[in-house]
Amino acid sequence: MGRKFWIILSIIIIIVIILLHNLIIFFLPPLSIGVCNLKQKTIRSPFCLSIYGNCELNPRADCYKNYVLLYKNHNLCEKFVNIDPTYYSKDQCYNDYSFYHPDIESCDRVSTPELRLNCFYWIGEVKNDSTVCEYIKNDSGENSKDSCYSSLSSSLNDVNICENIKENKEKDHCYDIVAYSTKDPNICEKIINTNLSVSCLDSIAIFANDASICERIKQKTGPRSIDSCYIHFIDFDYKLNISSLSICEKVSDIQDKEYSRDVCYYKIADKRLNLQLCENIKDKYFKYECIANVKRSPNFKE
Repeated sequence: MGRKFWIILSIIIIIVIILLHNLIIFFLPPLSIGVCNLKQKTIRSPFCLSIYGNCELNPRADCYKNYVLLYKNHNLCEKFVNIDPTYYSKDQCYNDYSFYHPDIESCDRVSTPELRLNCFYWIGEVKNDSTVCEYIKNDSGENSKDSCYSSLSSSLNDVNICENIKENKEKDHCYDIVAYSTKDPNICEKIINTNLSVSCLDSIAIFANDASICERIKQKTGPRSIDSCYIHFIDFDYKLNISSLSICEKVSDIQDKEYSRDVCYYKIADKRLNLQLCENIKDKYFKYECIANVKRSPNFKE
């Protein structure tokens, strides 16, 4: 075997060593934090560049994260205290760990208020446990605990969680969200703010397709009233069955351009393209407007 053979063999061995090195550094799970330090801080992906124009990946940060997740030990995050936070911080480490291994202690170690708050939100949703909100510190922002309870009550559809909220506005918001998601009008009646309570009942009547819920509203006429609830129900009742006409009979027979019995008949006549329904309108000019409006429709047939 000549000199040329050994040169080629040497080149092949060098290439294999380089490939194995790259395989260990970039693809295999990190066996020590020292391996992560060997990685590039940032690299640019040709694929990403072709789509977005400028995109940097962070192999070193990913390595640090995988290192902690591999050993399932958040105490390893303390090793990152002297590492450049531009690429991976101790807070990011604790937050990432809690995402894959939900753990309240990890969230509590996060020093950045906003990041810590999101961490607790995530733990509460994953564990279906609102008690994590009690771990939120005052530096997370005003009413952070209340926001946590409100957010989790929505995710868990549990109105009892709202009872832990101290601030009335946030508590009302909490009741409103849970009432809508559960279609429970009883929850709307817990709301202190009258306008929000009426709006809550109004929405559930439409969402649950049950006009009788409107009758829970105390005010009879005007905006945010029983009448307005019925009119809104007609607006969203696309099927417009026979019961829709009976709803109009429940609306006040008054002169009101927004919420009155005439308006109710006008809306149904317009949707059904039915001239006969316009005849139920008492106001003479409004009746003519109803007839003209129906006839203008390209789908109207005599």
